[in-house]
Parts: sequence; C-alpha cells; structure tokens
Amino acid sequence: MKIRFIFPDLTCPPENGMHEQFLVLMRQLHLAGHSVEAIGGIRDSKLFDVERATRETGASFVVMPLPKGLSLTALAALNFTRLGVFVYPRLYFQFRRALRGGSANVVHCDGAAICALRRHGDESPVVLSLVDPGSLRQARMGAKTSGRQKKFVHWVAARMYAQLEGRLTREPRNVLHVVSAADAAYLRRGTGLATVRSVPVMLPPKVATGDESTAKHEQQGRKMTIWADLTQGHQQDAVKDLLTLGFQPLSNVLHNEGIHIVVLGRAPATPALVEAAEGLPCVFVDWVTDLQAALSSSDVILLPDTVGTGLKNRSIQALGSGACAVGTTVAFEGTDVLDGIHAVVRNAPHMLAESALALTVESHAHRAALSQAARKFVDANYSPEGVLDQWVELYREAMHLAEQYGQGSPPRQSVV
Repeated sequence: MKIRFIFPDLTCPPENGMHEQFLVLMRQLHLAGHSVEAIGGIRDSKLFDVERATRETGASFVVMPLPKGLSLTALAALNFTRLGVFVYPRLYFQFRRALRGGSANVVHCDGAAICALRRHGDESPVVLSLVDPGSLRQARMGAKTSGRQKKFVHWVAARMYAQLEGRLTREPRNVLHVVSAADAAYLRRGTGLATVRSVPVMLPPKVATGDESTAKHEQQGRKMTIWADLTQGHQQDAVKDLLTLGFQPLSNVLHNEGIHIVVLGRAPATPALVEAAEGLPCVFVDWVTDLQAALSSSDVILLPDTVGTGLKNRSIQALGSGACAVGTTVAFEGTDVLDGIHAVVRNAPHMLAESALALTVESHAHRAALSQAARKFVDANYSPEGVLDQWVELYREAMHLAEQYGQGSPPRQSVV
C-alpha cells in the first residue's frame, strides 16, 4: 500500500507529541512494507531536518514554506472559507493537488487545517485526521478563560470548527479520525453520514521496548517531573497553580526529604512561573534530547492538565515510562485508566502535590507495582504493532468507500 501524508506544519526533531506520532506512524508503516511519502508546509527550515526525517521514517518528503504568522486555527479558517486562494495561492493549490492522491492508494490528512481543504465531490481515498474535535476543545478553553476578548476568540474558533466538522461529517465517502472513542461519539452526534473512527496514539518504539534500566532510575535520586506544554496559556496556569497551591505548602518537606522538582515544559518558564517556584527545589527544563531517559529517571510524573480534549500523548508516555503517573481526570481523558491501579487521579492542585509526595517517599516496591500495572495497560492498548493494525484497517476502509462511491458517475473533483 502507498500512503501519502499531508501535514500543515511539521518539525523534526519533533517539537510536540502529535508531530512525534506522525513520524512514528510513518516509520512503522515503512517497516511493515508499505510505501510512504509526505507533503506539507514548514514554518522554519531550521526546525525540519529532512535528512533525519527520511532516515528515521523511511519516507520521502516534499516540504514547502508556510506563512510564519498564521496559527493553525487561522490556517484552518482560510482553507475552510477558500480565502487561502488569495492569501497563499501557490501553497493552497499545491495542497489541493496533493489531496487528489495521484499514485497513492490513500491520503492521510493531518490536522484540521489540512482536512479543511477536503471539498464536496472529492473522490480520492482520504483519512481526515482531526485528532480531536476543535469545536469541543475551543468551547472548553473558552469556558476556562477569563476576559471577554479571549472568550470571544474561543467562541468564534469553536463556531468555525463546528461548521468544518459538520461539513466533513455530512459526506458519506469521508473517513474521519480522532484519538479517543469519546471524541468519535461526539462527532457522530446528529445526522452525519461520514465514517468516524477512533485510533489512539501509539507508544513510541523506544518507550515500548523499555530501554531504560531500573538501576539508572534508582541512581537519579528522588525526582518529581511536572510534564506540561508551557507554550499553552492554560497549561502555564495549571503548572502555576500546582506550584503555588500544591507544592509551596510542602516546601520544607521537599527540602528535608531531598526531593527536587523538574518542570519539563517545551518552552522557557514565564516570570510568573519562576515566581511561583521561588523557594522550592525546582528547575525548569524547556527541552531534552532524550525524553525517555528524562521520564524514566523520575519517581513520579505529574500531569496537571485542566482543560483539553482527546487522548493525550503525554499521558500514554508517562504511563509507559516506568515512573508513577499522577494526573487529573482531564489528563487521562479518553483512557480506561483506573485510579490507584494504573495511576493516581486527583484534580485539586494540593491533592496532586500531596499524592505525588506520598508516592515519592514510599517504598520502591509500591511505586514499582503501580508503574508495572500502568506498563501492562499501555502495552495492551497502545503498542506500536496494535495501533498500526488499526491504521492499516482504516486506510483500507477509506479505499473501499472511495471505490463504493466512485461507481457510476460521481461528481468531479473541485479545483478550489
């Protein structure tokens, strides 16, 4: 099978979980004997190493410059309304031509910004990977945000995504993908005719093979890692609350027990976060070269998410890291994680901090029992082999639908 991926903004080395998932999936497909090609836009050529991406995935890449000032939400809006024809005509038509498939058996569109290019009457077999419903995500973020202007921005974005999702789900030949069953049920509501399937994130192969040793874990001392995406304002707020309301009252205990906190955040700490951590044995790390080593050397990994949708890649990797995972119900949304069996689930900042501290000072045997149960859980549900089989099945379903609805005299593909 030949699969063509179309992406809006990719980085290599990957700068976030979904970028990593994109690259891991391509590699797994290549190793399984499928032919893979990728076409898309990049904002900064310095952030995309074509040679490394080709070497690590086995795919061929064609990349084009993407306007740097456009957010992915703005890009989705331009593609949805077809105004992209006027804003970046060359790139727009290159995306549209790529969507036709050419010699590929199936096209995999990554993210709403690319899925928005799918038009009524397009005939090529396509999997439209929304990842999560943007309308639901924006609505939740708006409810969590303070300030009328910010709430209005989220409301407008939610309306745009709702219209996009409505259009895509009305087409019977469309196959839509999200990462959790709950999100799939959300998109199936109403009278949609499209096929909607959930395929979860997969555990990256390095994590799946469990490369890191327990001995290395023990030698690192007592460490708690707060794992968040500090490029997002709502996650900055969640980490700030965890430090201020959760760990500051426990500062003396942390110092006396020799426990230190690492905030792994993808971005430098803001002044507000630095102030929140004042007096705590805490350091901020915006980037690591070996994520698995950073996670497995922790006693506890905290996931303080307070808003979001879908299945979080961070949560699955935390559960499979060998450390104990402590997080909110939002962090583990879309999974069947059981509190006290696979992870510790708490929502209030002080309860997150107290639970993490209790686990860190307890015996290694207790932590090992929790982390081993978590590892069995992710191996059973998110292994590269198992998730790859689901993707291949989804591609075949898209090919079957295209063949089914392509019989007779189907409408011609739209140029715009």
